[in-house]
Amino acid sequence: MELEFLYSGDFGNVVIGNLVNYSTFCRACGEACVECRVGWSHADSITAAVSLPPPESLPHFLDAPESFLLDLIPADVLIAINIHPDVLLSLPKRLEELGVCALIVPAESPRELPVGVRQQLKDACEMHGVEYAFPKPFCALDPRDPVVSRFKTVRRFVEDFGVGKPELRISLKSGAISSAEVLRSAPCGSTWFVARKIIGFRTPTDADDAALRELFDAISKAHHSYPCTASMELDKELGDTVLHKAGYLIREAILKALNVEMPL
Repeated sequence: MELEFLYSGDFGNVVIGNLVNYSTFCRACGEACVECRVGWSHADSITAAVSLPPPESLPHFLDAPESFLLDLIPADVLIAINIHPDVLLSLPKRLEELGVCALIVPAESPRELPVGVRQQLKDACEMHGVEYAFPKPFCALDPRDPVVSRFKTVRRFVEDFGVGKPELRISLKSGAISSAEVLRSAPCGSTWFVARKIIGFRTPTDADDAALRELFDAISKAHHSYPCTASMELDKELGDTVLHKAGYLIREAILKALNVEMPL
């Protein structure tokens, strides 16, 4: 599967860096690296990464938004990160012309992909026969979600690249976490980092167990230290910050791997 990026800002660089997995990208273990990511790279599958000016540096209305799309080339999936709304809305027609099957537009802040633009983009994708997914945050992209599951190219992207909603396999020894294998990582790569930082913590047995709070504190500290690049602004649609939503997702993934029910 071939993947292409159209992006601006640091988050796009982080996602690309995670998928390429260059030698200095992960710093979870420091000098005590256990090389858990060795051999994991999708660099050969990335056909292009087109960097654009950030939306706030451009006029509110663009006269020729399609001019920003001239460097795009054919691929299976295009990921658009932090792109001007007018450029986004020009994408489906251009992707149809290029034969690109799917468009993924993650939102890491309340200002990215507001509801009105998202609906217009959805309508344009359907008009031009382009599959789509608009996760908020990117690590909410779940192949089992009813909307996502009907799009075979989007599902295949999650499966082939191993990114989306985090999923882990955890092993225990003497009542503590002895290993945490990443089955699916957040697209930014933070799941690998958190997985290393929870080794040795006691396994909670229920929602009232003190070990649960210790584990939650470790997850939160690791998630913030990575650091998660999602916004700390209140998102009215989520009823919380996007960063907190990302934090809940990795916490849920770890509890699921431990077979511990999520506390209310």
